[in-house]
Amino acid sequence: MSRRDAAFWPSSRSAKTSCSALSRVRTAIRRCLLSGGQKQQLAIARALAVGPKGLLLDEPTEGIQPNIVHEIGETLLMLNKEFGITLLLTEQHIKVARRLGDAFLMVDNGRVVASGAIENLDTALIQKHLTI
Repeated sequence: MSRRDAAFWPSSRSAKTSCSALSRVRTAIRRCLLSGGQKQQLAIARALAVGPKGLLLDEPTEGIQPNIVHEIGETLLMLNKEFGITLLLTEQHIKVARRLGDAFLMVDNGRVVASGAIENLDTALIQKHLTI
């Protein structure tokens, strides 16, 4: 390889440095340009790309603005009702859980303490098991 050709091929050290820098830039872009709600929506979209029959969602509305919580809830409801995608989610927002769920299961220290139809998720159960 001539010197002139070598100028176009980075050394392994500079290639590693470039890859490392590119990785840091990508991470910074993800952190800065996407809000929490947008990141959550992107994660759901990525999961849907493979055509799943079900989605496991761990607190999909945690740390999200209320208007985006509503959007995410509407999207999940539509996926369930119109596309038949089963949703299994952990959720700390009772309103979201009631809107999306058909059934509930409460677990405390690894034990099931309550379960049933979502209509049976009443204030007494919530105060007994979910409040501090």
